[in-house]
Formats: sequence, C-alpha cells, structure tokens
Amino acid sequence: MANKKHFIVLGLGTFGEGLARRLCENGCRVTGVDLDRLKVESLKTELYEAIVADVTERATLEQLGVVDAEAVFISLGEGADMSPSLLAVLHARELGAKRLVVKGLSAEHGKILKTLGVERVVFPESEIAVELADRATWPNVLDNLPIDPNYSFVEMAVPEWLVGKSLLEADV
Repeated sequence: MANKKHFIVLGLGTFGEGLARRLCENGCRVTGVDLDRLKVESLKTELYEAIVADVTERATLEQLGVVDAEAVFISLGEGADMSPSLLAVLHARELGAKRLVVKGLSAEHGKILKTLGVERVVFPESEIAVELADRATWPNVLDNLPIDPNYSFVEMAVPEWLVGKSLLEADV
C-alpha cells in the first residue's frame, strides 16, 4: 500500500462520504475523519482509516499527518457556519498540507478560503446543476472540457446521418 496515493477527507457528510468512497474505488488509500461516530462506523470497512475526531483542533490534524497526504479534502460546515472549515484549513496550512480542496458554503466563504491558500474551492450543488443543464440542453455531448470561456473540447455522439462519412462528405 505504500505506493498508493494517500488522501485525507475531513468531514464525512454526503459530499465527503461520496468523495472518500470514490477515492477508495480508484485504488487510493483514504483516511476519513468526522465527529459523528455513525458516519465513521459506516465507512470503517471501506477506508484505510476511519477516525472519530474533531478536525478543527490542530492536535488532531498533527496526528493525522496532513503534511504526508497527497491532498486534504475538507467538507465541513452547514449553512452559514464557516468556522469549522476555516479552522481546519488554517491548521492544515500551518502544518504543511500540500494541497487543500475545500467545499465552499458561499461566495464569501470561497473568497476567504482562496485568501488562506486553498488550491480549489468546490461548490458541488451548483457545479452539478450546470453539468445537468448542459447535458439536458445538448444530449449528444458526451464530455466537455472547457479551455476558456469561448472554446471547449467536446466529445459528441455521432448522429446516424454522419456514420460512415468522411469529414469532407459530412460537410460540417
């Protein structure tokens, strides 16, 4: 297991749990941490480590060895309470975490996180909403990789009338 990527997921709510499970499915070594014993218990057979702890405490993050992880994912706080994620970010940054990816709670929260040096702030609900809207609008688009606001690489399903034709014959 030493050569597997090691990730730490702080907060095992819906987003954190889904992330931790998928990282495990991808063959990564995952340490998941939450204050809720039931959440931790439900994942203990899947994760490399499942720990009940308060990740807003610096000592907890020190014991987790955040400096040795490939990345630390932080999914803490509900509604307007930014303090748990901000404390976890502050301590993880001070302890030398290489990469921090944090679930944002609001635009203001995202700005504060960026100021603290977070590599990426994710807003799962709004990001999925955009993806779903695009898939509903363009059902033939299989994958879309934006390059900038005006250009993207797009993988599309080939319409029946184009099957077997060269680009010249298709006249696209």
